[in-house]
Amino acid sequence: MSNRLENKERSSTELERYLLQDPDFGVDYIGLVLRIGKPSDQIARWYSVPTILASGITSHRKLITITRNHHTVTLRPYPYNRDYFCTVEFNPSRFVDPLGWGLCPIDRLHDVIAEALSMVMALVDPIGPADEVVIRRLDIARDFRDVLDVERIIRGLFEVKRTHCRQAGVFKDSSDVPGSVSAGSRAGKVRTYDKCRQSRGQAPDGTVRSELEARSGWLKRYGGIYTLGNLTEANILRLFINRMSWFGLEREIITFQIAIQRIIDEDLDPRRFQGLIKYMFNRNAGGEQKCSDRTAGKYEQFLRELGIALLLEEREPTMVSRLDLASGREVVAS
Repeated sequence: MSNRLENKERSSTELERYLLQDPDFGVDYIGLVLRIGKPSDQIARWYSVPTILASGITSHRKLITITRNHHTVTLRPYPYNRDYFCTVEFNPSRFVDPLGWGLCPIDRLHDVIAEALSMVMALVDPIGPADEVVIRRLDIARDFRDVLDVERIIRGLFEVKRTHCRQAGVFKDSSDVPGSVSAGSRAGKVRTYDKCRQSRGQAPDGTVRSELEARSGWLKRYGGIYTLGNLTEANILRLFINRMSWFGLEREIITFQIAIQRIIDEDLDPRRFQGLIKYMFNRNAGGEQKCSDRTAGKYEQFLRELGIALLLEEREPTMVSRLDLASGREVVAS
């Protein structure tokens, strides 16, 4: 069996086209901030007292929830200085696929947002044009089908070392099996998880979802997104592809032994080769870092250039695979 995968070189335009045409790519959550007129006294009472209001409207813990035809929107009016604002949060996917687990296609997103805002306007009075509504959170996801070993993918992606990553971890369920890996900071995070398990069997076995949760920091910096006027296909794709690259989603999951062979094939100078092997061996053994942070950063940069993620304690040492953003499948070395 070969331990190398076919070249994944492709243009960003090609990748964007593949994603837009695939129903397994879309938006899974959105949070907005509206400027509104002063809420009525009735709204203020609803806001402060847990109660069942009119049909399809409930209030609990300072949140008002509106439900219509299985579509749910949550809002929270609040004062700020001399103005009033309202957060609006909902899952666009459930507007498109109310009882399922699918995603909201990008080309339907603005229509879904308009429908959600029409539900909100029954209670509050937005001020200003819709294009000026601020986006505070946007979740974009990509599903992968027929993954052979979901746990292996999760464990491998956890081993990727990422720059400017404040929080990272693998999360296990009651059976102690890794179900998801997450990395990021307060500005946003990327999660990759077993969608079959998370959806309690609604999604087919072997389905993996990689989900970007972008808040204002990542939205502005990597997508140029601040308001609904900036929420374009191009900006959504740019944001998603950039953050998935940072996360290392398409890294090849390989063992220490196969990684050594890859490095030998690179024909490095003896000093760099020896230092890199020692660094990798120490990582594989779970020991403490024995080189400076600067040197470790150079070694990790080299692993990024090779496109590999080391997998510790691999049960099938000859298997090499990676997730492929364009096809939504796992690519396995033949």
